[in-house]
Amino acid sequence: MRLGLLGGTFNPIHYGHLRAAEEVRERRALDRVLFVPAALPPHRDEPEIAPRHRLEMTRLAVDTNPFFEASSTEIAMPGPSYSVRTVRALLEERQGADEFFFITGTDAFREITVWHQWEVLLTLCHFVVVTRPGAPFAALAGLPLLQRVPPETLGALDKGEQHSARCPLDGGRVLFLEAIPPFPLSSTAIRERIRAGLSIKYYLPEPVESYIIAQGLYR
Repeated sequence: MRLGLLGGTFNPIHYGHLRAAEEVRERRALDRVLFVPAALPPHRDEPEIAPRHRLEMTRLAVDTNPFFEASSTEIAMPGPSYSVRTVRALLEERQGADEFFFITGTDAFREITVWHQWEVLLTLCHFVVVTRPGAPFAALAGLPLLQRVPPETLGALDKGEQHSARCPLDGGRVLFLEAIPPFPLSSTAIRERIRAGLSIKYYLPEPVESYIIAQGLYR
């Protein structure tokens, strides 16, 4: 069993999250991708929308994909939602899984050395890093962790000249870099559109849009 993990505030979840997860699932031959909404993200302000709403929106968004699943693991844990705690809890929960693949964006991975127990985290799972709008792979050049990845390789990924690259890490873990076209969407922009009274149709799945309207979220 090869499990992908995609965490975030999902405030709200949108097609950019879903498309990135599907691309990684296919390219890495993952059996399932778990979407894990954070209760209290350690490096961001606390979301104004309660965790239960963000979890329900995530469930609605992934409901039609048999390879996707919403997880309440972080929301059920007290304290900050540290990724290392989450992965440990999921390893305990999903003992049938052989490998875990932590999916994250280039913008977040660039700051990995400030994550709680990041060195331990890298020994618990593989990483799959995908491009985010405004954060190309070239922005990772110089990160001490990626000394074995030539800057030319990062540039080739950005240009689409190379589809993926691997970086062996201490402890035998491997960092995968995937050239996945970034979706020009953000949860922030969606929230701003809602507050401005603008349509969010086609930004996110219809059940999520309906839930936001029914619950009066983000207004």
